[in-house]
Amino acid sequence: MPKDLKKVSVFIDTNILQSFVKHHRKDYVFLSNLGIPKSYYDLVAFITDNRLQDDIEICISEVVFKELRQHMINNFNSFCDSIKSDMASYAKIAGDLFECSYSIKQQKESYPEYVDSLINDFINNPKNVCRYVPVSSKERLLDTLLDKSLRGVKPFTVQTIEGKTYKDAGFKDSIIAETIFAYCEEKDRKCLLISNDSDFGQKFENTLNETNTFVKCSSIEQAIEFLSKYYETSVEDRLKREFTENTYWHEYLLTSIEQEYDASVTNVAVESVSQYEENQYNIDIVITANEAQYWFTVNFDAVANDIIEFQYKIEND
Repeated sequence: MPKDLKKVSVFIDTNILQSFVKHHRKDYVFLSNLGIPKSYYDLVAFITDNRLQDDIEICISEVVFKELRQHMINNFNSFCDSIKSDMASYAKIAGDLFECSYSIKQQKESYPEYVDSLINDFINNPKNVCRYVPVSSKERLLDTLLDKSLRGVKPFTVQTIEGKTYKDAGFKDSIIAETIFAYCEEKDRKCLLISNDSDFGQKFENTLNETNTFVKCSSIEQAIEFLSKYYETSVEDRLKREFTENTYWHEYLLTSIEQEYDASVTNVAVESVSQYEENQYNIDIVITANEAQYWFTVNFDAVANDIIEFQYKIEND
């Protein structure tokens, strides 16, 4: 990883964290589990595979879990009502020709507690590497949100419903945004928000780089791309760093052509890295020693992590 890059907190919105399934032209959330998508664990794997656990954290705000919870409770209630109604309709249509029994293992009264246990298990399971971020300083947050809603500051939006103008649409998104701003400013971290919502306000940029502090993207796949570029985790980036910083390779190349690796080496520059076969790369590197430039073209096997062969030429000898 490049040195001195600010750490990143990845915040995931409800519309990314929760999956939906269509039934009878209606979208349902999963009811027996949280419906966490596979792409979430692709993000976890990206972090662990690249040893970025100390640099990237996955954050889920209190508001997101509350919204996910309410979606599940609402859908469970409507699902139970729908089944009961369907069974009554089928019995009415088919009469004595129809006989069916079913059971729902949770009651409406106990289902919220069941969902709470799912959420707590998810937060506390180390494999999910999830940091729960509560809404802190609620009194100060309320003042901020009230002021922004009255002024229609994004993500608050002005909407006209039945002839009346409302400025408080986007309340939930505003709480998420303010939670993110407060958390990342307190922790001195960059924020990468993943959300399908089109507008979280002007403070969010669309590119993760050393300059932008608050960044938004629309999918976990895009977030992984952003993080890969920011932390330079591609094989090409890794090899460029490896052959720039690791003096083992400099010494190996010079001693292979019967040159000393000592204080006379004043500069090492990797000019390019390119793939020419699966897991095999060409690395063009120039080493300056005793004012002579040694130009190496290295064939490198990324799986074996070793040099296959190399060619070289000398300039200014």
